[in-house]
Amino acid sequence: MSNWLGKGSLEVDVFGGYINSIGDFAYDVGLLQYVYPGGKIGGESADTTEAYVAVSWKLLTFKYSYAFTDLFGAADSDGSQYFDLSASQEVGGGFTLGAHVGRQQIENGTSYNDWKVGVSKDYAGFTFGLNYVDTDVDNDDNADARVILSVSKSF
Repeated sequence: MSNWLGKGSLEVDVFGGYINSIGDFAYDVGLLQYVYPGGKIGGESADTTEAYVAVSWKLLTFKYSYAFTDLFGAADSDGSQYFDLSASQEVGGGFTLGAHVGRQQIENGTSYNDWKVGVSKDYAGFTFGLNYVDTDVDNDDNADARVILSVSKSF
């Protein structure tokens, strides 16, 4: 797998927002900043700022994101949008099955679809995941299908 950044490889996500629920419905609005210290793509900063709004009902979530800055270093791409439909279901024993389909519409660029299916488990304050991810992008090795094992910690 190649590094998609010309320089740097660290991603720091900083976000703030508001979440509320009413019965089986929930909503989430916020602002998200992706920071790549020293990260460059073709000499341009990869840092990206997005606003988002999400609505959920039971196991389904729809999320819409709007980029206020150029999207991950793509020139003249501010105003890009992302549409995300996801589902997750706890299946017992601390395991959760998940599925996702998304549509990235890039201003002045090539838009694409992506999808993911997988399983996760919370254990000892961490979330462990195993997912299959893919896109319909044909001309970029970074967008090829792959299986991803992840470990995350939220605080």
